[in-house]
Amino acid sequence: MVATLTLLDAETLLHVAKLFGNPLRLLFFLMPCLSKQCRDAARDAKQLMTKLSFRKDEVVTDAMVIAVAEACPQLSSLKLSCHVGITNAAVIALAANCPKLSELNLNTCRNITDAAVVAVANKCPQLTSLHLDNCRNNNFTDAAVIAVAEAYPLLHWFSLSYCSQITDAAATTLAAKCPQLSWLALSHCQNITDAAVAALAAKCPKLSELDLSGCRKITDAAVIALATKCPKLSSLHLNDCHKITDAAVLALAAKCPQLSKIRLSGCSKITAASVVALAANCPKMSELCLRACSISDEAVLALANKCPQLSRLILCECRDITDAAVVALANKFPNLSELNLRLCRNITAASVVAVANKCPQLSQLILCDCRYITDAAVVALAEGCPKLSWLSLRWCHKITNASVLALAERCPKLEWLDLYGCPNITDAAKNTIRKIMHRD
Repeated sequence: MVATLTLLDAETLLHVAKLFGNPLRLLFFLMPCLSKQCRDAARDAKQLMTKLSFRKDEVVTDAMVIAVAEACPQLSSLKLSCHVGITNAAVIALAANCPKLSELNLNTCRNITDAAVVAVANKCPQLTSLHLDNCRNNNFTDAAVIAVAEAYPLLHWFSLSYCSQITDAAATTLAAKCPQLSWLALSHCQNITDAAVAALAAKCPKLSELDLSGCRKITDAAVIALATKCPKLSSLHLNDCHKITDAAVLALAAKCPQLSKIRLSGCSKITAASVVALAANCPKMSELCLRACSISDEAVLALANKCPQLSRLILCECRDITDAAVVALANKFPNLSELNLRLCRNITAASVVAVANKCPQLSQLILCDCRYITDAAVVALAEGCPKLSWLSLRWCHKITNASVLALAERCPKLEWLDLYGCPNITDAAKNTIRKIMHRD
């Protein structure tokens, strides 16, 4: 095997390394230790490498990233998400050695600061996609965002979620300097106000996906500006933006016919009027999150009649929803993959049986605290939804071991099952399903 690898040209060796499943391990750690021939072959292959993603289960150090930076000058895409040990030293080395970098993902790299981002902005002129989300140590300030904005007029993908020090000053500069921006995440950047969103709406007409979840200063005025100026908007997240009312959603429905995903979880001022308008005007709707919105069956029936592409629906804490709505959904949406009915306490076994009979693609179902669910419903679910991977039956008091055994027997893809607060389930049944879910 080793001798064969040394005979391959660099391009073919790189291809083989990718097929190996972990080119990093083969080219950086195994081959260089075997012989000089292997070391030379690996070196040549590394010089051609353009994309690399570190697995989340790997322990990644600055030294490893610096070695990659120095060995891979053609690198254009690097994903370091969730490697919390990475520091500025690694990112600065990347910037110095990989000028062709166009995509960089530093999600959850919590030791990165402004200095690293400024280095990338100064040295990597081709960057178009940058992820800095979930770096929660408050290390990023407006200075980093402004440096990126000034360096990359062609930037189209930027994620800053949970960068809590970012203010309107950074967002307005980003809007002014990056008119090609199409995807932006500002989730839980709590200093962002209507002024920033209005600037983005005015200056970034290509904006198609925007996440403002947890930006609690946002009002209807910001969303109306987006609706008016960004007709290509296809995805908008407004979870826990508590000031948003029907006026904002009605504007979106009227002005943004391409809208396919909207998240309004925790927006308690949203009523059925909003959902009916979205259903009537946004036929591409595929994902809708309505947790704790003030809606009833009327809203869900409108979706059932008007949105044939709907595959993900979150209705948790919508306490007025009844079986009539869920049965209508099941009859209309055979491709439904995710449904959340947590705390919808009017839901009975009839809803679950309808979903089981009509939605074979279902992979996630949350029935937490739906206390009328019975074994018959869960057995039907096991028989009708073989792709089920995620199921919550928390506080479903009526279910027994029969439900668990049916799931164990019929749902080979089940990865997560919540049975907390189900007093009729024995430890033996729980152990049976646990062994099946963890058999790999």
